Parts: sequence; C-alpha cells; structure tokens
Amino acid sequence: MQRLAIAAIVALAMGLLPVAASAGETVIWGGYGGLSAGAMWMDVGELNDYLDPLRVSDFSATVPMIGLDAYALLGGRVVVGLEGYGFNQTKGGALADASLRGGFGVLYCGYNVVHTNHFRLRPEIGLGGMGTNVQIHNVEWMLTSHRLPSDYDEIMLTQQGYLGTVAVAAEWTPSIMRPSNGRLDLVVSLKAGVRVPLWDEGWEARAISDDDDHDDVDLDMDGPDMPLFAPYVALGIRFGGGITEVD
Repeated sequence: MQRLAIAAIVALAMGLLPVAASAGETVIWGGYGGLSAGAMWMDVGELNDYLDPLRVSDFSATVPMIGLDAYALLGGRVVVGLEGYGFNQTKGGALADASLRGGFGVLYCGYNVVHTNHFRLRPEIGLGGMGTNVQIHNVEWMLTSHRLPSDYDEIMLTQQGYLGTVAVAAEWTPSIMRPSNGRLDLVVSLKAGVRVPLWDEGWEARAISDDDDHDDVDLDMDGPDMPLFAPYVALGIRFGGGITEVD
C-alpha cells in the first residue's frame, strides 16, 4: 500500500506537468487552508497481541485519518504551514471492547521545486507532537483485582511524544477568480510522507469510572510495545490565493 501511495503522487505529478508548462501568473505571496483526509499504515501487531487475551478482534494496520492543513506561501517558493490529523478505530471482543485513538500535528516547511500557473510540487519537513490512546472498555471484572468499585469499567492507556515528518506534496491549483494583481484558487493536493517518532514518554495507565464523581485512578501496568513510525498519504481540498505581482 505504501508503494501504491508513492506511485500515485508520482503519477499525478507527471500527468499535470504538461498543464503546468503553460505558464501564467503565479501567486507570489498568499495563503491557503482546508480539509485533508487519508490513511496511515501503523504496525499494530504488538497491540493485537497485547489485546489477544481479551479476545478483541484485530486492529487493521490501515488507519483512516482526517484533519486540517493551512499554509503561507512566501516569495513564490517557500511554504510554512500547520497540519493536524486525528484517527479512531474501535473493535469488539468476547471479554472486552477496545479503541485506538489519537492524532498528530506538525509545523512544516517546504520549497516549491515546481511552481507554475496550475501546479506546485515540493518536498516538506515538519516537527510536532503526537498522542495515542488505547481504551479498553467493559473490564470492571479486571479492575476488581485493584480493589476498585464496580463503576470503574474502563482502562485508558495514553502515550505522548514528539515526531518529525518528511513528505512530498503535489498540488493542482486552478484559478477561481483573478482580481487585479491577484488570484483566488481552488487547490487539490496529494501528499505522501512518513511520520518518524523522535521521543515519547511511555505509556500511562488509568482506570476510569462511569461515575463523574469518581476521579481517575493510576494503574501500575505496561502498554503494548507498538512502533509509532508510520507512512501516510492524504488528499486535500483547500481554498486561498494571494498576490501575483508586487509593484
């Protein structure tokens, strides 16, 4: 699947380069923002093994995600932006149910190696943070061994840390309006990259009650040894524009 994602972005770039060759007025200073949706591929083997004694169905390595992306275009070439994605999977089981949830956000910069009237292509690098939660539901029978009341029925495993990203982004940028010395664009983007964990705090475990009057209780238990390196691909729709000529 990772190879397919990389092949898709290369195909998009090669298919749109002839269109981009018909140069027109390009945006020099501007900004864009919108929605992105895609998937990342996580190594969930250790997580599935961790939950196997509870007979929870296996999580998929393909994790859908959705997020926001906004950036500024500086001098026609340099891009500085923010992007963030969230994900959520839930699986049922014979003895418990479980959810895998989380997200990551980065500040990134890139350089348009191709920047024309209808097309942009650039590498990007980013730095940011991530968080992952594994929630195990309907386990009051397990928590009685910790001498907790029966209203404690959920275990929350939380991991936070820092990550870097490396990506390639291709954008098709048809113009919607062309006011004097400017233009308003629709941007259709395809981005393929990898998120690389730099440091994490390890897992924290808490017991959660369905009674709002009861505080969470810290638990002495380990989480799964789950690698957080993950290739990802995202399709984005954005709107924006800027100045095409500087007097």
